[in-house]
Amino acid sequence: MKLYKNFIVVCFLFYTVLILGSNCSRDNLEHEQEQAAEVQELVQEEEIEHLDVHLTDEMIKKLNLEFDKASMRKISRFILASAKVTPVKNLEAFLGSIIDGRVQEIFVNQGDYVKKGQILAKIVNFQIGEIKGEYLKSKAELEFAKGNLQRVRSLLENDVSSKKSLLLAQAEYEKAKGEFLAVREKLVSIGLIDEDIVRLGESEDINLPTLEIKAPISGKIVERNITVGEYIESTKNLFRIIDISKLWVDAQIYEKDISKVKLGQKVDVILKAYPDKIYKGEIIYIGDVLNSDTKTITVRTILNNPENILKPYMFSTLRIYYGDGENRLTVPISAVESDNEEKFVFVVEDGNVFEKRNVICGIESDGLTEIIAGLDEGENVVIKGSFILRSELEKSKLSGEHIH
Repeated sequence: MKLYKNFIVVCFLFYTVLILGSNCSRDNLEHEQEQAAEVQELVQEEEIEHLDVHLTDEMIKKLNLEFDKASMRKISRFILASAKVTPVKNLEAFLGSIIDGRVQEIFVNQGDYVKKGQILAKIVNFQIGEIKGEYLKSKAELEFAKGNLQRVRSLLENDVSSKKSLLLAQAEYEKAKGEFLAVREKLVSIGLIDEDIVRLGESEDINLPTLEIKAPISGKIVERNITVGEYIESTKNLFRIIDISKLWVDAQIYEKDISKVKLGQKVDVILKAYPDKIYKGEIIYIGDVLNSDTKTITVRTILNNPENILKPYMFSTLRIYYGDGENRLTVPISAVESDNEEKFVFVVEDGNVFEKRNVICGIESDGLTEIIAGLDEGENVVIKGSFILRSELEKSKLSGEHIH
């Protein structure tokens, strides 16, 4: 026990010299000093607890324990930044009516999935009927003028008509064509697309005063702001559609960290709703303007969301990795157990003996935890099944005996 305490003292002195001699940034230095203070606090304890768990070969096999050695590995530094999940702008749509009118029918509810082009509602307005009527009239006049022009040309070729008649027929055709195109543009301006216009000209069963509200994108109806019979104005948002198959995650980083961030950099996204799951991404956008109040800049990543687990406006943390990594003494994250403020691992002593060893941890990155004090390189630790050993240890403490 005394030897272990002396080892901690040596670790503390070495680590203190290391951080004071380095060229770390001010923030990193403060972080390292805090960690060194933790070591000193541990050293100043009168007793350091050493508890062992003794298991037979049969029990070890039954528990399916797995092990790994504490070793020097490259571990990447990272920036932690608060972030928020947001919709991808091109996959979000606010939908309204181009003109005022009364709601005749609604075909969808909030939460429904819709496809691009699907009819969501029908709006009634007699102005729509007038424009559609103008369109049908101008279409008929254009067809008549076109047929007349072709007839006059044929007669002229047979010397039955005059050039003057051809010029008049040509002028009537151009006039009818201009009027037709002008009315067609009116249809487009109230929200009709080419498909609707073609159908309008071909169908005999036409409800002239109605306008169909169609989905401009595929996605979920997240807002529905109309009821049947309601009179709505053109300025009102009737529906909001979001395709959440892909989502942005926007983080705010401080001015001092901008030089550490580049496009394509790897990031981890940790959501408050799912803290045990890490989503992988990369930086796709770095803002050009700092927020004048917070002195932060936006950094964005994009995540695939095929199962629709992620939701817009969830809060998260972005872990942005930078640099080539540094060689540090590490163990897999799964090796470290926590009990309030205490962190510990189980060290394999004799093959059948597992010592609970308090450790001081540094940064976590790429599935590894940096060990600042408490372990030597090459020591074998439990990386799977340590929770079971912890339970067994608690039982042994209550009984006052080792586990055999």
